[in-house]
Amino acid sequence: MTKFQLFLLNENGEIRVHAKYDQDKPAFLEHVNVVELDASSAVVGTYSTVVRDYFGPGQGTNFLFAHTPSGTNVKQVKATACYINIDQVAVSNTVAL
Repeated sequence: MTKFQLFLLNENGEIRVHAKYDQDKPAFLEHVNVVELDASSAVVGTYSTVVRDYFGPGQGTNFLFAHTPSGTNVKQVKATACYINIDQVAVSNTVAL
């Protein structure tokens, strides 16, 4: 079973994006989309960060990246991750040396 989550931290005005995972098979994270919102929850900025990294199997927490909000009107931030579970492998033939 795969449990892959993002969580955000605000550290001195910098948004830090982390991944938390607990899974029996590896996952591949392609990119993370971040949406910046103002006080009325209207979108004021978006950006996408390419990650292309593997997580698991096992459990843990990884820091992915940090980003400074695009302006002083940004009051909230949310993120989504695009990932795939890796549940199949290909095995080569054996070659004599």
